[in-house]
Amino acid sequence: DTTSAKTINERLTLNLPASTPVNKLYEDVAHKAGYVNGTFYLTWANTGAMAPLDQASEMSLVLSGFEAGKRNFLQLTDKDGEQPQITSVTDSSGVDDSSQGRFIGPLPRDGTVGCSSDYSSPSYSYSSILNKSETGYVGLVNQAMTCYLNSLLQTLFMTPEFRNALYNWEFEESEEDPVISIPYQLKRLFVLLQTSKKRAIETTDVTRSFGWDSSEAWQQHDVQELCRVMFDALEQKWKQTEQADLINQLYQGKLKDYVRCLECGYESWRIDTYLDIPLVIRPFGASQAFGSVEEALQAFIQPETLDGPNQYFCERCKKKCDARKGLRFLHFPYLLTLQLKRFDFDYTTMHRIKLNDRMTFPEELDMSPFIDVEDEKSPQTESCTDSGAENEGSCHSDQMSNDFSTDDAVDEGICLDNTSSAERVLKPKSSLTFELFSVMVHSGSAAGGHYYACIKSFSDSQWYSFNDQHVSKVSQLASVLKEYSTNAYMLMYRLKDPSRNAKFLEVEDFPEHIKRLVQREREMMEPKTAKMLT
Repeated sequence: DTTSAKTINERLTLNLPASTPVNKLYEDVAHKAGYVNGTFYLTWANTGAMAPLDQASEMSLVLSGFEAGKRNFLQLTDKDGEQPQITSVTDSSGVDDSSQGRFIGPLPRDGTVGCSSDYSSPSYSYSSILNKSETGYVGLVNQAMTCYLNSLLQTLFMTPEFRNALYNWEFEESEEDPVISIPYQLKRLFVLLQTSKKRAIETTDVTRSFGWDSSEAWQQHDVQELCRVMFDALEQKWKQTEQADLINQLYQGKLKDYVRCLECGYESWRIDTYLDIPLVIRPFGASQAFGSVEEALQAFIQPETLDGPNQYFCERCKKKCDARKGLRFLHFPYLLTLQLKRFDFDYTTMHRIKLNDRMTFPEELDMSPFIDVEDEKSPQTESCTDSGAENEGSCHSDQMSNDFSTDDAVDEGICLDNTSSAERVLKPKSSLTFELFSVMVHSGSAAGGHYYACIKSFSDSQWYSFNDQHVSKVSQLASVLKEYSTNAYMLMYRLKDPSRNAKFLEVEDFPEHIKRLVQREREMMEPKTAKMLT
């Protein structure tokens, strides 16, 4: 602090995530120094000739010239020759503002820093005692390099179908230790996200339930990988409960992996399930990337021809023949996850790389063109269904037909009801329209970077940016679609089905066991809060 507002220059230290916007940095410094925000400048130390940092900028620190994982030295200076205004000693609530420490520590296991791959020193935990953002939503503290976890957790919380199902599940404490129960810790976290008055809350209890030690928080993981691990853990815990098939009901789709002889039409196949669809950004060996998600989806189901040395041995012809190999979507899940494969390997440099090619994605995605694609090149095709328990088989047809089965038993559509396969109601293809509600973004390189998410609230149709502990409104969806077309990493869509969508609006009342959990959390937090304030 080099201003003339105080007789003695003092040194202030803040430990912040690399994702912190510059305007939030100004707020934090104002609070720490006891000045009214907007009445001072922040400039780089020993570079007085440079312009001060833009107080209105929403750009993250790491993109504004700060080095993640290292000390960055700034000067707090007078603004236009006027010294900063000093804030009142007490705030409107009557609490001594100076007692609200901006960070507590040392807590190296729960330290909050940016997701930098070269950070190795301990830090301090950023205090979440501040009031929640004006958006009404609560952020998540970055433990160390857990921004990828935070973006996924916020997306799951903002998914009413997932959140409400989690609330309806009742934990039996007599049967399991709550500390190691992933569903219980997720439910507890969601309750805190919905009821807490804090600006941000910790995720250490959730990661502890994963079985992570402190070093795990310092490792950058992949969002898609974490999502699959978490879903698998939930399925294991929910066996023999009403939620046993929840993940499959919401997220699981089905596709057919087939190989068909081009001489006789004989086809061998197997049915596979998926929780997300991986889409290539740039085809192998190509210099041009796919321009849109729709183009990448078309490439995903485009069959390849097996000929020459790659010919397929046909069981019917009893010889090697040219064949066609590909994938067919049999049905799409209610919640559709698209993973854009932005991380690749450069065989020229033998290094892992990040692809920042522009790939557009729509607000509404029509999936009907991808579930029944005609193949006019083949003279003969098959007509077969899922073989049930074995989930694989072979069959053929000598009739002229399109490349997909027209058998009524083939599961082509969306399974909407919690019923058996025989009772499922198939949606017509014309209704396969999905609406975008979450964009998980990765900024940075393959060596290190930062994850955050832009998510649509289904309660008010407003988009919000969830960037660790910072939650803010997104002014226009158009800016999301344009700005993140070069770094969107995972897209979440929900089927537009008014009858089902309406069932999952915000619940007006918690189940009784959730109310007890809320009360217990409040009783636990009140003495802690009182002690911190005094």
